[in-house]
Amino acid sequence: MTHAFISYSRKDTDFVNRLERDLNARGLLTWRDIHSIPGGAKWFRRIKSGLESSYAMLYIDTPNAEYSEWVEKEFLYGAAIGLPVIPVKIDAGFMSLHTINLNPILCDEANYAVGLVKIAAELAALPKKPVVPGALPPPEQADDAAPDESGRLPDHAQEVRDYLKWLLVKTHADLRDALYVRLQAAPERSAPRAPDPDAFDSGLDIDFEMGFDRLALERIQGEQFDRSGEEVTDARLPLHEMRRAILLGEPGAGKTTTLLQLAVDEARQAQAKPETARLPVFVPLREFDGRQVFEDFVSKRLYNLQDAYPDLHSAGRLLLLLLDALNEMPRRGADGRDLVAEVRDYLSESDKNAWVVSCRVRDYQEELSALRDAGKVRLKPLDPPRIYEVIRRRFIGQFAPQGIATAEDGEKLWQAMYGSDGLLKAWNVFVACGRADAFWGDHWPYDVKAPRVGFFWDTPGYGD
Repeated sequence: MTHAFISYSRKDTDFVNRLERDLNARGLLTWRDIHSIPGGAKWFRRIKSGLESSYAMLYIDTPNAEYSEWVEKEFLYGAAIGLPVIPVKIDAGFMSLHTINLNPILCDEANYAVGLVKIAAELAALPKKPVVPGALPPPEQADDAAPDESGRLPDHAQEVRDYLKWLLVKTHADLRDALYVRLQAAPERSAPRAPDPDAFDSGLDIDFEMGFDRLALERIQGEQFDRSGEEVTDARLPLHEMRRAILLGEPGAGKTTTLLQLAVDEARQAQAKPETARLPVFVPLREFDGRQVFEDFVSKRLYNLQDAYPDLHSAGRLLLLLLDALNEMPRRGADGRDLVAEVRDYLSESDKNAWVVSCRVRDYQEELSALRDAGKVRLKPLDPPRIYEVIRRRFIGQFAPQGIATAEDGEKLWQAMYGSDGLLKAWNVFVACGRADAFWGDHWPYDVKAPRVGFFWDTPGYGD
């Protein structure tokens, strides 16, 4: 019999025990993972099976769930495979971003009986078929992977395909959070949401505000950070060519977005060649606090491949490690360990795997310059013309067709940011004079003037 999947934080177990018991008493079968440790390879396998063999997800919408990375992964994977979501609230004053477009059922103590009836009615109205046809529920126990009847180990090729699904789901969500600004809430929906079931097949395409061909990059020669580098027209080219690379940029330049886009690009290539292509692994360094050694921290980002990767590595399968935001990482662990040195040593000893690390120039000079044979690519900050282009592209190309906002709203946003034709003209003057670096300064430099102007900015009477 098909079940409804319960996605919840284990900190809310008491409520979930009560809800599950009452739903089961009404003949509604439910499933939740109570055996495996969240984040382990077994957990990913069981959650995948549990979600794919469900006909709906009950999402217990609480602050605990909002801040649980494991609940987030369940929600994202369920959404990606088209699983209808029924959000359940136990606090009338809380709503997460996950359910902002849905119509949660309030099920706090005062409204529990009524809420239970509504939940049961919505579940009863849904077809009792697995969202993925033919999917089977996971076994009762979280057993280790075992050989099949022929004595062979599980198919690693399938595990690789599953890993790429998990990666694309999470990366897609991270990119959406990094790039999309919700300007207007969509109307509430009274029915469970069933997202696009073809999300995986389409490669989880999103409209990148700053696509690879729109990022302003330059390749740095040696340690010459005070000079302009070689212009790069496509961010993927040098990062693909370099086996080891440092992605440099000041805060807000787009380092995280670039690495996330690179993860998507590499994952799509791996989907096309699941047997041979290198596997991207996105590693948020800001989360490395030293509670585990760095090698284990990286391994956790392999999702369901944590146990299988030693076999894949022995067979020559390579990783592309995308290590984001070294400058945001804690410098010392609770035990006093030098965490930056641990990362640096790990990279130095990674003989086979390729990697890209993002950080500021200062962080590279102080902490990573000892790494040998690492190429360097620098992201240029957003300039006024590109900011204006992003706004126009978003409002005209996406928001206006969807009825979310108009092109005029985009112009108002640009003006609210003190954007104007005069600002764009001024930028062009700075560029023409080779002084773009001084544009954001406190004063207009004496040597910046428009062509055919016979006086400088500080010429007496010019301001009059």
